[in-house]
Amino acid sequence: MNNIPSALDVLAGKGGINTKHVHLEGLTGHRFSYSGGGMTVLQLILEQITNQALPDLVRELVLDPLGMHRSFYAVSKEENYAIAQYTGFMACEVPYRANPEQAAAGLWTTPTDLLKLVRALQRSLKVNDYTGLLYKEVAQEILTEISGTMAMGWFAPREPGISFGHGGSNEPGWRCFLVGYANLDFGAAEDLNSDVPILDTDCGIAVMTNSAAGTNICFKLVNAIAYIKGWSSISYWYGSPAVTIPFALKSHEIDARWRRWIRKWSNGWAIVEGAECQVMARFRNLSAIKLIAAAMPAMKHPKMELNMVLEGLAMMMSFQEQEGEILVVLWHGSSETKSILRRIK
Repeated sequence: MNNIPSALDVLAGKGGINTKHVHLEGLTGHRFSYSGGGMTVLQLILEQITNQALPDLVRELVLDPLGMHRSFYAVSKEENYAIAQYTGFMACEVPYRANPEQAAAGLWTTPTDLLKLVRALQRSLKVNDYTGLLYKEVAQEILTEISGTMAMGWFAPREPGISFGHGGSNEPGWRCFLVGYANLDFGAAEDLNSDVPILDTDCGIAVMTNSAAGTNICFKLVNAIAYIKGWSSISYWYGSPAVTIPFALKSHEIDARWRRWIRKWSNGWAIVEGAECQVMARFRNLSAIKLIAAAMPAMKHPKMELNMVLEGLAMMMSFQEQEGEILVVLWHGSSETKSILRRIK
């Protein structure tokens, strides 16, 4: 761990840095662009203003006050960490990489510590005194969507306005997902006459994996946890759920209303009833495939929604009723796409 490049080296693209120098590519405020280089610039500004190194500054202002005792910034050799994997069966060539871009990619932490931060933000949104991590108006500003579901450092989609969070993707092999529930409609009255959903704003989920293939399992687990807890469907950062096929609930009984979807559908599909009243899907002349309840909460916009996975396949069908029309939304996990099937008369 000798000759670690500095933050200035990162910005200049020197000193063994494996990225280009950081430079402007567009006008400030013109559009959203995820920028690790921008976070490195912010790191240097903070260090100059406070005359403190970023690790010391963050520990003093955030980590220690919140009891995040297993979190720190460092580029030195570590001993207690999850070794990076490609698939969960094959380790990466190096157990981890040193990240001199500390503000952007240098935090070592745990799921429990990340949820302490989420809880502090949730509390800051509730209280209007000096006991939260931030003043209420500052917390609201941080979690107000600016562009493309992005707020200040957090993804906080205005629609449906029920959660905020962030993903994590550090090379060579870590993928993470963090979400906290909160009412992000700060102009709405939180009373019985409000259309804002009543949420348990202490809810949160943190999933950390040490695999380059971990994104898929993160979404599966987040969906399953929300389903088991009875929480609302997670609002994803890019406006719609990631097309990740959920876990199957093999012992769960499917709502009997599924029979309304028994018919032929577009693109060669048909919904049929199998043995023991089992809901089945048939594609063209192939054998029918059993549909099993999916471990994910229903979205809020359709009048009705039944989510089911195709047994043994990375595919899911969502039976929905929207604006008086029934339809089937087919999820393809391998291609991460969705298609709408309509009734054939």
